[in-house]
Amino acid sequence: MYNLIRMNVYRLTHSLSTWVLLFFTMFMAVFSMVMTNVDIETMRREGPEQAAVGDASTEEIQLGITVSSDPSWVDGTIFMEDVAAVQIQSGILALLCVIFTAIFITAEQKFGYVKNIAGQFPGRIQLAAGKFFAMALQLLVMLLLFTLVTLLAGTLLWGDRFQLGDPLLFARFLGIQFLLHLGICSLVMLISTFTGSSAAGMTIGILLTCGLGSPVYSLINRGLEALHIGNGFDISRCMAEINIHLAGVHAASDVLIQAVCVGIAFTAVSLFLTTWIIRKRDIR
Repeated sequence: MYNLIRMNVYRLTHSLSTWVLLFFTMFMAVFSMVMTNVDIETMRREGPEQAAVGDASTEEIQLGITVSSDPSWVDGTIFMEDVAAVQIQSGILALLCVIFTAIFITAEQKFGYVKNIAGQFPGRIQLAAGKFFAMALQLLVMLLLFTLVTLLAGTLLWGDRFQLGDPLLFARFLGIQFLLHLGICSLVMLISTFTGSSAAGMTIGILLTCGLGSPVYSLINRGLEALHIGNGFDISRCMAEINIHLAGVHAASDVLIQAVCVGIAFTAVSLFLTTWIIRKRDIR
């Protein structure tokens, strides 16, 4: 098992796609911070009320990836954890993570070592676990890198106004977001393994992170309501990508507990089903 994990980590570190996505992680962090600074300057010139009018349609549709700026950032102190949370909750990082997962999970099919070592693991549980460990490691690196670049960019843009508020809240936020990102990427791993194609997992992952699952969830909720089932149940709150948007630094405790449960459930169920599929399928 240890050697299999080492093999997957070796493949991870020597893959060009890994380094390309790390570069884009840094680029998107800088780009998002620059655009946040543009929003702040716009609010300074036009006032927060005018800026809020422009954002109203986006909030109503809840589709795509948007980064909102707090009006208090115009002249007041800008806390590091609040800015980093806004960037991560926007879904930018999740989008990059699902792209990486879809590419990484299916890339091994191009090489012969999977077929060669499959016979050494009759249950093939280790094959899924090895890929999962490498995927989780890369997601952790991407999350920390995105956060670090965001904080460095904020320091350069805002100087002394950019300060760390509560480090414990910040650490808790990052931990919960890691679980949620791991959950949605585990789902992408499941889809990619089931279809044997990176395109299917990547497409579904991108659609979910861009909020295109919301209309589907709304239809399901209306159907349950019409059947008098659920009594106000909202299925979207059971979805990893929705909880990425909800689980902020200052979110209520029930929202954070919900996010942790969703992240763990997505990860556990997806990993179990991925393992089951690998066990039942012949490796060609």
